[in-house]
Amino acid sequence: MTLAHASSAQPRATEPWADRGLADVVHGFDGLRFLSGELAELASRCGTPATARPPWVLATLALEPDGQPFGVLVRDSTGLLEGAALLVSTTTSTYGSVQEFVQLAGSSPGHRGALLASSPGAAHRLGVALSTVLASGPPGYHLHLGPLDSSCQVAGALAEALPGVVRTPTDPVPVVRRAPGESSSDYLSANMQRTLRKATNRLRRDGRELTVRFTKDRVRIARLLPELEATHRDRDHARGRNSDLGDGNARLIWHARMRALADEGSLELAVARIDGQLAAYVLGITDRPTYRVLEGHMVTEWSRYAPGRVLEWAVLRRVLDDRSYDTLDWMTSVASDTLLAANDRDRMVTLRKD
Repeated sequence: MTLAHASSAQPRATEPWADRGLADVVHGFDGLRFLSGELAELASRCGTPATARPPWVLATLALEPDGQPFGVLVRDSTGLLEGAALLVSTTTSTYGSVQEFVQLAGSSPGHRGALLASSPGAAHRLGVALSTVLASGPPGYHLHLGPLDSSCQVAGALAEALPGVVRTPTDPVPVVRRAPGESSSDYLSANMQRTLRKATNRLRRDGRELTVRFTKDRVRIARLLPELEATHRDRDHARGRNSDLGDGNARLIWHARMRALADEGSLELAVARIDGQLAAYVLGITDRPTYRVLEGHMVTEWSRYAPGRVLEWAVLRRVLDDRSYDTLDWMTSVASDTLLAANDRDRMVTLRKD
């Protein structure tokens, strides 16, 4: 029996909060899609990043037919959903040896994941229920959940309840937090300010015009996605590496995720054009009070003018000028010295069992 087909989990009577609700397991893509409204409402209450919300998760699962998705859910005594872990189980066979891998559904390398719980009690019950489901799976399965915020209470409860699970710090995610009394340029290093000045001077000397435009219009974003994809892929190749959009299915998932976020209304596209030609773009997620930079790339032929840096600077200023934001999140564990700016880091953890 695979983990994805484990029986429904009941909290053990000896555990605190065990009499305050039940835990269930929902199997398959259709089962999770049916609950998307409830899951979205729970994610909103929990302040969950977009990379762990239903639009992103379901868009990914729809294009990953080899995985078996399942969700472990906990509700309060009135039936309100107050905790959820969305997982996917994948089975591989190598030289006759069958292995099962369990990870967060919809996870993307390096992007923030989440185990949803609206209260400490729900977090504890979800962690215990999740341990029951995982313990009922085949021996020798591999578990990898993360990266998760280090403050995730579900992760702590699961690590305590399930033998063999190791909670390990992983690379932190750099962020820019609003600092009282600082001007926008105070967030930049001297080298970065010099880079931006050079770009401005070169544009002026060469008689070029750089314009920046922001949009959340889903139709406009959808029309631009093929051009953005090509820019993403070409920039990877220009750096001498394989592109994460080089695979046909990976491209389909990327498009599905972007369209899902645009339809949700949380995706914002920033575009820099030089003399009317695409020079750089940034895809951001408006998760107030946090602005999350999902990705950004420049067109290599315009690199003389550092359009990627100029556009990132426009995005950062936009965030700092809007008091409904207090943080710009770079989303993945990028080295801080390669970023436009960072003045803090969010600690992250992973849960592993081998």
